[in-house]
Amino acid sequence: LGVEVLDHETGWHVTDISGRVRVEPYWSSVTSGLTIAQEDIGLDAYYWEAPPPYIGNKLVSYGQSMRVHTSWHAGRGDTSGTPTKEPDVIIEGAGFRMGFGNSDYRGSKNATIALVFLEHAWYHVPGGGRVSKHEFMQCLGRLQRLLIRAKYHSDQLEGTLHTAAMEFGAKGSLSLTRTRAVEDCSCPPGYTGLSC
Repeated sequence: LGVEVLDHETGWHVTDISGRVRVEPYWSSVTSGLTIAQEDIGLDAYYWEAPPPYIGNKLVSYGQSMRVHTSWHAGRGDTSGTPTKEPDVIIEGAGFRMGFGNSDYRGSKNATIALVFLEHAWYHVPGGGRVSKHEFMQCLGRLQRLLIRAKYHSDQLEGTLHTAAMEFGAKGSLSLTRTRAVEDCSCPPGYTGLSC
């Protein structure tokens, strides 16, 4: 399978980890990205929620990478408030919620999050327990939510999502780059798909 990249700027929302709150961001020419003001959401922790193209059966992303660039603006620079710690990326599916990363980005105003969709660097949310390959494959196979951290500082005024580029394997791709871990199976009768 050839490697393609999904990078959509439209359809993103801002939400809490439970998905009960949902706020529409706006495009900012000042920040050059999708932006959410703290006053519009008013939560201690919130996330960018990916649109439908990132959701569903994403076994074609197993072993592939995702690169996210975000930034934020805190009141009075770094002289007030404190950096926060939350999972940088959360995936949910098949009854699982898994997190990646947990940095406080102290002294920074932007983050580039680079991850690989392999179970080794992911943990269960809440609890922090290790994720097995079986659990990870189930979650990717029935991905319901992909969340990217939007709040990084207790006195944050706004947060911006600049890019969220997710690699996936595609049959018939003209890309010279090939997938690293997606299995393209020759399934027995009655079975179809990847990693069967």
